[in-house]
Amino acid sequence: MRKEGAFAQGIYIFLKEKLYRNNKANYQYSDVYWFEEATNDTILIIKQAKERLKNIFKQNYSYKKAGIVLLGLKNGSRIQKNFFVAENSQQQSSILDVMTKLNNKMGRDTVFCRSRY
Repeated sequence: MRKEGAFAQGIYIFLKEKLYRNNKANYQYSDVYWFEEATNDTILIIKQAKERLKNIFKQNYSYKKAGIVLLGLKNGSRIQKNFFVAENSQQQSSILDVMTKLNNKMGRDTVFCRSRY
């Protein structure tokens, strides 16, 4: 996504239960989160995905399908900035650029976001 210069406006997370339970319908749930400003910040996307997952995950259910879909993908050159969002994305972008360069040089997943696990 970052390599292609794409930015996501939001994320959609879903879970679907594996089997029917005693004539009860399958548990299916989803959550959507819209970023204040379109982003390609992997750390922010993972953080929000984990928060949404906490809202929909239920213990003792067997899931057969789970997924995260990036919504509203746009080219980075066509992103409109939000006047009311604090501008700290420059530092975050620098961190992500360094991670990308290290992974390109030393191999995939040499450096990764700890929050993804």
